Amino acid sequence: VEDMSEMFAKTRNLTTVNLSSFNTSSVKDMKNMFRYASAVTSLDLSSFDTREVTNMRSMFAHTKALTNLNISSFRTPKVTDMSGMFLNMEKITSLDLSRFDTSKVTNMRSMLQGMAKLANLNVSSFDTRLVTDMAFMFYRSLQDPENSVLDLSSFDTRKVIYMNAMFMEAYSVEEINLSSFDTSNTWFM
Repeated sequence: VEDMSEMFAKTRNLTTVNLSSFNTSSVKDMKNMFRYASAVTSLDLSSFDTREVTNMRSMFAHTKALTNLNISSFRTPKVTDMSGMFLNMEKITSLDLSRFDTSKVTNMRSMLQGMAKLANLNVSSFDTRLVTDMAFMFYRSLQDPENSVLDLSSFDTRKVIYMNAMFMEAYSVEEINLSSFDTSNTWFM
């Protein structure tokens, strides 16, 4: 299987799913895979091999009941689109993105939008050299008081065109480190 896009999308009554036997080593497209699987509360994807995947757009978008997501095995060296990947995952408090390889990603629009309960977000390992779209990236996110500081000093934004609403309604954030931001090519702020 090379395409698992929308595989469980809009399965509004699905509460649990066992994916431990899935062999995903040839999968290239996982966009919208769990989008609107709104009753699922926990997903263990630790057995997923994502090394060939190029598209993860809206993969978990609107999985509003999800409280636990294990993506510790995810390797993303070929992914170019992560837009809306975690969009409106309202109940997730912890998300480990430290092993994400974002060196090929061009689109991060709305990637973490609506993750209001997310605490201790660390995106310092993100390679954003090729990203052109960061609009809405942290919109309505990080509303937990533990997220008073957001360090984006490692972000390379030389190619970013869209930054509109990037931090809108991130109410608990008191400090954002944008010291490395280059907005010379940015059109929308």
